[in-house]
Amino acid sequence: MIDSGAAGDFLDLSLAKKLGIPTQILSYPQAVTALDGRPLEPGRVTEATQSLRLTILQHQQEEIFYLIDSPEFPVILGHPWLHRHNPRIDCIHADDSLEKNHNQQTDSHNEKQES
Repeated sequence: MIDSGAAGDFLDLSLAKKLGIPTQILSYPQAVTALDGRPLEPGRVTEATQSLRLTILQHQQEEIFYLIDSPEFPVILGHPWLHRHNPRIDCIHADDSLEKNHNQQTDSHNEKQES
């Protein structure tokens, strides 16, 4: 799941255990809350994965995920991931691409110059 409101990149704790994904204890536990302010389970994130190779389409990158209880959405790519990769997502045509949308940036730059 891609969630622009998520402050981190998350992986379901039970899925990580099931797949035998190596984890590490965080030096400082992080509080995790929903948009309405209520704490998400387990309330504090105490573990993260070690660096994992994530493959989406033909794009590969190394990612670290915070571990939370989220069986309905076992992988959440949040704002940090979106900021690093800036994917092009077309919800109307159900098209996505991890190629950065440089045309959009160029078009908006050209519009500013024409004004």
